[in-house]
Amino acid sequence: MAKFIFGLLFIAFGVVFLLNNFEIVNFEIGSIISTYWPLIIIVLGIKETLEGLLKLGISLRKGKISFSVLFWGLFILGIGIIFQGNQLDYFHISVWNFIWPTLIIYVGLTIIFGSGNISFYYSDEDNKQFRKTKLKKYDAKRNKRIVGELKIGDEVPWELENMQLWNGIGEVELNLYSAIIKEGEFFIDISGWIGEITVIVPQDLAIKVNADVHVGEVNVLNLKQSGTSRFVTYTSEGYDKAEKKVNLMISLSIGEVNVKQVD
Repeated sequence: MAKFIFGLLFIAFGVVFLLNNFEIVNFEIGSIISTYWPLIIIVLGIKETLEGLLKLGISLRKGKISFSVLFWGLFILGIGIIFQGNQLDYFHISVWNFIWPTLIIYVGLTIIFGSGNISFYYSDEDNKQFRKTKLKKYDAKRNKRIVGELKIGDEVPWELENMQLWNGIGEVELNLYSAIIKEGEFFIDISGWIGEITVIVPQDLAIKVNADVHVGEVNVLNLKQSGTSRFVTYTSEGYDKAEKKVNLMISLSIGEVNVKQVD
């Protein structure tokens, strides 16, 4: 089934490119990719949903209910539809507003039917490049959570230190505009599975950014890429000589990464 679905997807793209090359139709390839990259998530969701329906049917014949694969298939499909709808301006829905109620529903179904366990794994081997920098382990600045919304610097001034943030599913927002930044170079590592990561930086702060998304969109100070395996790097002019500077490493499996400047 997976081979069939992905085969159809490649055939469709191949036909579009072929017609475009022979000038039968006129499409801007880059525009197509940047607009329709969420179709990859949708195809994955359809694949998992069909497999889930099959497993559910088999389990029902055995007098059981196995819904986990079907649920996660619909979950991935829903995320893909939201991203695609947002890209096409059909609607503007926050992925996080879809994720957290859906996960609550999953927990409820698990309690009722007793099927499936939620298990998550995080490896300290991730972000090996960043681990070469010895980050101090501050309780308030080293955060890991599986599901939720993480906001730092949203209300009161706070003193910036090296930090590592990991959020499995949900939104992360880091506001450096409200931070008290001393002289020196500070290292910030933010990563997650599914959701949105937003970093707000003041206009006069020297920054270096390495941001990547496996499937989704990266927008670093209007340097924008979308699709699969997207990676954006940015270094402020005069970064090496700046007295105050921040080195950002951002990594996300599925979703959106935004780095914005404010005056």
